[in-house]
Amino acid sequence: MPFEYKKVLMLGATSGIGWALAAKMVENGVNVIAVGRRQEKLDEFAKQYGSGKATVDTAAFDITNLKEIPNFAKEIFTKHPELDCVFLNSGVQRHLDWTKPENVDLDTMEQEMLTNY
Repeated sequence: MPFEYKKVLMLGATSGIGWALAAKMVENGVNVIAVGRRQEKLDEFAKQYGSGKATVDTAAFDITNLKEIPNFAKEIFTKHPELDCVFLNSGVQRHLDWTKPENVDLDTMEQEMLTNY
C-alpha cells in the first residue's frame, strides 16, 4: 500500500523508532518535520538526511511541557499549512524504583503517564 502523505510531522524523531521512521520517509521522498527535545540530535538528523529526496525541517519541543502544546501546534501549522500527517511517537521513561514504593516520585510518574498515554 503506498504512503499517500507528502509532509509529515514526526514527534519523537531524535532517537529510536521515530528517527528510523523519519529517515525512511525522507528516503522515500516524504517531506519531514522532525520534532524532539534535543536540538543536537535534530541538527544531526537534518545534516544526515537534509539533502535527500525530500525536505527536512526540525523543531525542538519537549512534549512533557503539556501547557505549551497548543502554542507549539499553532506555530507548526502556521509555518507548515500543507502538513497532512502527524506521527505521535514521543515517549519518556523515567527511572522509578518500585522495590521501594515509598520512594517513587508520584509527580514523575504522573508526567510519564500523561506523556506516554
